Amino acid sequence: MTLTALLIGNESLTVECGKRWLERGHTLAAVVTREPKVASWAAGAGLRVIAPGAGLVERSAGLTVDWVLSIANLSLVPAPVLALARAGGVNFHDGPLPGYAGLNAPVWALLNGEASHGVTWHLMTSGIDEGDVLATRSFQIEADDTAFSLNTRCFSAALDSFAEVITALEAGGYPRHLQTAGARRVWRRADRPRAAGRLDFTQPAEAVARMVRALDHGGYRNPLAVPKIEVAGQVWAVGFAEVIAGAGAPDAVLGRGPDHLDVACGSGAVRLTALTCLKGLPIDTGRAGAMIASPTADEAHALQTTLAPVAEAEARLRGLLLKADPLLVATPSDAPDWQKIALPAAGPTWLALAAIRAFGRTGGDIAWASGSDPARGYLLPWVPVRLDASGTVIAAEARAAKALDAARAATGLAADLALREPALSGLAPSGLAISDAPGPVAGTAITLTGSAMWHDATRISA
Repeated sequence: MTLTALLIGNESLTVECGKRWLERGHTLAAVVTREPKVASWAAGAGLRVIAPGAGLVERSAGLTVDWVLSIANLSLVPAPVLALARAGGVNFHDGPLPGYAGLNAPVWALLNGEASHGVTWHLMTSGIDEGDVLATRSFQIEADDTAFSLNTRCFSAALDSFAEVITALEAGGYPRHLQTAGARRVWRRADRPRAAGRLDFTQPAEAVARMVRALDHGGYRNPLAVPKIEVAGQVWAVGFAEVIAGAGAPDAVLGRGPDHLDVACGSGAVRLTALTCLKGLPIDTGRAGAMIASPTADEAHALQTTLAPVAEAEARLRGLLLKADPLLVATPSDAPDWQKIALPAAGPTWLALAAIRAFGRTGGDIAWASGSDPARGYLLPWVPVRLDASGTVIAAEARAAKALDAARAATGLAADLALREPALSGLAPSGLAISDAPGPVAGTAITLTGSAMWHDATRISA
């Protein structure tokens, strides 16, 4: 019996499973993907390619399939799309259920010190990773596993078990079984490691090194955090950590070199290497004193609280940064000459929209800046804002007000985002900013505040 499926996913695993489905003699009605490489494979195989996101229900209307296959797809499948399948939907999950539902399961398994991990193929319901199980694979977590290597092992386990899934689907989705007993935990996109990834040297050396490995994505996108230490009022990124022989009071620096620091832990010691600032630039290990302070419980809680809205907004803001359209390109001056011009009563939002039109455009990105820095070193207190100046002034101002309200809710950007996102070469505000503070924003050419227009005379004339 030949089965028809709608394949949804954005990774190489999507392609490999799609190939195996076709090799088994079944068909694909379409492939839903935002990933160019997946789309290229599908088009080359003569398959219809459908873009995901808003409008997916309309774009997939009229399809009739036996199964929906959600493989390496991190978004919930809309109920009307799932309803296109006569028999139901199947999802691949890169963790054991029910304890590791949601996102980034391999990372959380490492952070939590699990001894084993696994993958799950399950039937889809309206909930997150809740359906009956068709196939699983389990394996031990090795002492040197990183987020990258554990993700790779999940990939292998997925391919190894997919034939079993196809066999079950050919039998109408049987055999299936309930998820194992145990506490259910859904890991959200906005969940972050304790203290934004800042290392706690009061823990055993093995736990400190494991945290660094858990956040090591091997050069691929890191959706959570970069491991960090605080040194001389700065926040440094840690690339690698290994357990070494040594002992001392936790936080004590036992040794150093041009490219490493040796730090005592609650038991044992670690060597930290590939140290940079959060801009990715080399640092001077000589700046580290005799101790590197671990975060206290209060500091960890404060960081968690302050950065929670930043994490919630990150997916949306990341999309803007990856497709940036700055109204004014930022070219920071080493010695800015800030000049102040009083604003008209209309205020900064109206003037920003007027500036967009003055540049002969109908839209573009500016920056909104909070003017405060509640988590210095961990937070960039500005966010990109895309303004649409088309149409009437009233309509444009309403859209701008909504966009600025969203920016204020986000509060800022994670300072380590550029290190985590390979497609970003750095983070700098647009040359034009609106600030809730009275003064200019560093790195901009024009800052609009509630009472003044500040312009850097070294970059733009009055």
